Amino acid sequence: MEQTNKGKWVANWKTGYRYTTNSIRSINYPEATKKPGHLGSEIWGPYKKKYVKSVFGQMLFREPEKVDDVPILCRCRNIYEYMRSNNGIIPVGAFGAVAVGSKRPACWEDSATMWNAKGGDTFNVVVGHPDFYQYLANPNGAIGMITNFAKIFMGGKQGRKTRKTNTLRKTRKIRKNPPS
Repeated sequence: MEQTNKGKWVANWKTGYRYTTNSIRSINYPEATKKPGHLGSEIWGPYKKKYVKSVFGQMLFREPEKVDDVPILCRCRNIYEYMRSNNGIIPVGAFGAVAVGSKRPACWEDSATMWNAKGGDTFNVVVGHPDFYQYLANPNGAIGMITNFAKIFMGGKQGRKTRKTNTLRKTRKIRKNPPS
């Protein structure tokens, strides 16, 4: 467990006001690689976690402010909360970070699970995660985009209801008349 007492508060209109550790560079981590990811994203890492001591004495992981000068916006599994406020509107900072920022948006992720709450000693950075762009385009992400396209191509809600009804009728016919 690598420890640092260099936690700091940083403020930026795009990333918000948050508590982080000092920025890091990949060159200082010989095991770190940069690989292509899903839909044009890149996966950087693994990087050793740095911990700060909380007010109650626990050692807590805090992500670095930047990795190779790319600001870390949030945890990858929390992109929705970053991209949408409580009322479903895109916050100005999130819009600025994704749509007009000079760097591609980045998030971090580790291997935390219910059985491994601390997520191990390392984390990865995903630069250009597709969810940033999907939530920018639609409040429901990829599912919302697919639903909207389906509504357009199937003639709105009426087209969808008709299709579901037809599917159920076919299913009932198969159940009533099993193949002989």
